[in-house]
Amino acid sequence: DGVTVQCASELARIQGCVPFNPFGEGTITPEAVRYLQAPGNLKTIVEQEIAHLGISGDTGWELPGGSVGVAGGLEYRKETGAEINPGFNQTGIGGGNATAPTNGDFDVSELYAEIDVPVLSRLTLDAAVRYGDYSTVGQQTTWKLGFDAALLDSLRFRGTYSEAVRAPNIADLYAGAGETFANVNDPCDGVDNTTTGQIAENCRSIQVIQDRIDAQGAFILTQPEKQGTGGFIGGNEFVNEETAESYTLGIVWQPGFAEGFSAALDFYNIEIDDGIATTSRNTVLDRCYNVPTAEFDPTCGPGLQPGGRARRDTRPGAGALIGVDSGTSNENRYETQGIDIELAYAMDLGPGTLGANLVWNQLFKWDEIGIFSGDVDENAGEILTPDSRANANIQYAWGDWAIFWRMRYWGSAKDSNTPELFNENDCFCAEGLAPSANEVDAYVYHDISASWGNGPFTVRLGLINAFDKEPPMLPQFTQYGNTGTNTAAEAYDTIGAQWYLAFNYNTN
Repeated sequence: DGVTVQCASELARIQGCVPFNPFGEGTITPEAVRYLQAPGNLKTIVEQEIAHLGISGDTGWELPGGSVGVAGGLEYRKETGAEINPGFNQTGIGGGNATAPTNGDFDVSELYAEIDVPVLSRLTLDAAVRYGDYSTVGQQTTWKLGFDAALLDSLRFRGTYSEAVRAPNIADLYAGAGETFANVNDPCDGVDNTTTGQIAENCRSIQVIQDRIDAQGAFILTQPEKQGTGGFIGGNEFVNEETAESYTLGIVWQPGFAEGFSAALDFYNIEIDDGIATTSRNTVLDRCYNVPTAEFDPTCGPGLQPGGRARRDTRPGAGALIGVDSGTSNENRYETQGIDIELAYAMDLGPGTLGANLVWNQLFKWDEIGIFSGDVDENAGEILTPDSRANANIQYAWGDWAIFWRMRYWGSAKDSNTPELFNENDCFCAEGLAPSANEVDAYVYHDISASWGNGPFTVRLGLINAFDKEPPMLPQFTQYGNTGTNTAAEAYDTIGAQWYLAFNYNTN
């Protein structure tokens, strides 16, 4: 009592410094908050410049099914992206992990050609080819072949085969390094002088680890050391393109007895090589340490911070990893199969027209295969790749007015198909991931909107996630739980109910 608490620095007091006491209820004053708060604006820039010249039309070459049609053209695109964080975020002193800014661009010049060949009255073949020259990954060619066969008036069959390329985007190439403290397993943990194997030999070649083994009998990390490994994850300007082979086979039914109704079913099979993904930090360490000792580099090569991709505490008696960096690379092969089902119906009702459609995806397979290890991770049924997904839309239009109702369905899923592999190092649950943390129920979101249009003008008022459904809780030790949101923002709505008002003017 009677003691005045003030900021120690006279200059800071002149600048408005107010003592900050985080202990107890009501101890943080508005003055302290004003002194400590800092602006946290994030500026994002996405630019796309396009120059396009195209031609299309009939060739006049008549076949039994009609005239052959062609299209072709030239296109130039430049993609630019930037994400500029405030200084507090870049240094990591603003209440979150440090995140470097993103800034980069690339361009591509392309040629393309397409042709439709109605060889018979009920059979059309089509083909397309596209050649691109990228400033990042060089020359790339993609192509496809397809057919459409109306064997009956009410029944059509269709299919395609294609070879495709996805060039790395701005984030893949230039994403600013973001800080992480997710758990990583030190391959040297538990090594002693009797431990056999290549990894143990490499660990003992690090002097600070050998010294700790000699002093303590083994290199055994404490719990704070296990949890104290930070690091950075960012883009990689040397990442290459993904390539894919895919085919689809489908059937479309439009029965004559049900006017306005159609049903389509398409089977797809897609195989992607050199898939772009973020290399896990555990994989970085595994590849680094499991090599002949003559080739072993304890820094694991250049990283996003000084000292290499793997940095250890070199103080006597220490040796724990304090930082492990990673980034994007051509990391995996992906194989996926499934079916898409689409149902649509339209009818006149009262003064207007009622329309409804349902698009359903049923996933059979989504395998991720490690390029180097050959390990197969079966992801079908996990949170980002649920067995079932669907969108249903209902629309009623009359005159200049229309109302819309959309339902988005995300099927029940698991955080991991192999929860038993989660261990004490991953989630501090020695017997694996508990079902309560691993299983997520199906989610349905509702979006509602209404529009009025007259001539080139359209006004739309809408509500997204109309019933303000909250996302599931996925703690940070789960596979898909994101730090800061504790859920999978790629799958579930993290914002809540949102309304919007849009004005459109079409000059066509």
